[in-house]
Amino acid sequence: MAFPWVPDEGQDDPAGAVCAAVGLLDGLFTRVGEVTSGDLAGFTAQVEQLGRVVDALRVRAAGEVAWRARRGRERPLAGELGCRGGRELLERLTGIPGPAVSARVRLDEATRDREGPPGLPVPPAHPAVAAAVEAGLLGELVKLCV
Repeated sequence: MAFPWVPDEGQDDPAGAVCAAVGLLDGLFTRVGEVTSGDLAGFTAQVEQLGRVVDALRVRAAGEVAWRARRGRERPLAGELGCRGGRELLERLTGIPGPAVSARVRLDEATRDREGPPGLPVPPAHPAVAAAVEAGLLGELVKLCV
């Protein structure tokens, strides 16, 4: 996946790309009034698109943290960071309440490839929703539907 807001040398580093994006967006909130009336409709649509991309990243990041935090793994992330489990870890990392954390994790689980019994890949439970979330077509509100 290409990150258009990051120079080519940062394309392979998702964490670096997010840091660069945050840096680019820092301070824009107070500058929205500078957008011309002619550009405001397009600006608003682009902000909404950005929100859907961020929502998808929130869901996937929460799911990845939950997966890596599970007990039974060689080095569960939750224990490494002083938490009892993935939900507690996500609550601490994000500052959002448990039900919202759980909703993100459930949505991620429903929209990502899983591992079947003998280690075989199993496609997402909702492949069309998975594709739409990944493409930035649906935001976090999709969790109400899955």
